[in-house]
Amino acid sequence: MSNKRPELYDYLIEKGPVIAKKWSEFMSDAYTEPRNDPAYQEQLYQEYLQTNQLFASYLLSEKEFFKQNFDKWSKKIVEQRISNNMPITIIYIVASKIRITYMEMMKEYKKTYPDFTVEEALNATIAIDEAFGVLTSHYTQRYQEVMTYRLDAQMNLITELGTPIIPITKHVAILPLVGGIDTFRARKIKEIVPQKCVDTEIEILYIDLSDSPALDSVVAEELFELMKILELLGIQSMFSGIRPEVAQSAIQVGLDFNHIKSYSSLSVALRENRVIR
Repeated sequence: MSNKRPELYDYLIEKGPVIAKKWSEFMSDAYTEPRNDPAYQEQLYQEYLQTNQLFASYLLSEKEFFKQNFDKWSKKIVEQRISNNMPITIIYIVASKIRITYMEMMKEYKKTYPDFTVEEALNATIAIDEAFGVLTSHYTQRYQEVMTYRLDAQMNLITELGTPIIPITKHVAILPLVGGIDTFRARKIKEIVPQKCVDTEIEILYIDLSDSPALDSVVAEELFELMKILELLGIQSMFSGIRPEVAQSAIQVGLDFNHIKSYSSLSVALRENRVIR
């Protein structure tokens, strides 16, 4: 381990304001961020100072500071960048530029310490590159985890909104299926609706397809299976508003309508079952 590294660490910490300023400039060139808010700019500046300290600490023989602050830094920076809708490609673009800045700092350091050997410089350069590698790799992993979590949350919300059970009496409800229904959505409907019906003590459910375009045979079969599940739970279900093409698809795949109630429209279904007059 180079005996000059502690001095190099002190040098990079001393140059922190210069590096942080460069970092801000690179980020401004690569990505449009709010630049008129002094408080926000000061926050970014402080973040870059902290990141520089994290990088520089990787040069030290004992990496306690790096280990203690690594996860905290990663979580904080990733969440802030995602909240600003920053693409991960921007991080790599800026990182490649700031890496060059560190190399330039090494040249200046060499002028201050002429006895800083080529081998020591090479070792320090490798350490800086390793730090970049560790941080960008962990950043990417954390970014993926946060994005996956958010996408899953959004998909759950979309699924929840796509299976609206609307009560019309204490034990009677409507499931209006609006828009296209692909296999994924049909399976989610099959998973979610039975539990919703049980939780809300629904005894009769009208599955209305009036505002849904033609369904393929796989989706039709999933909806039929939903009705079978509801039947096992003691919940009576029936279709309304089935389009002719949907009915044809169901017949073609051998789905049996004999035990399924179906009505031309929701209003007809509600009137014939005396839910409305």
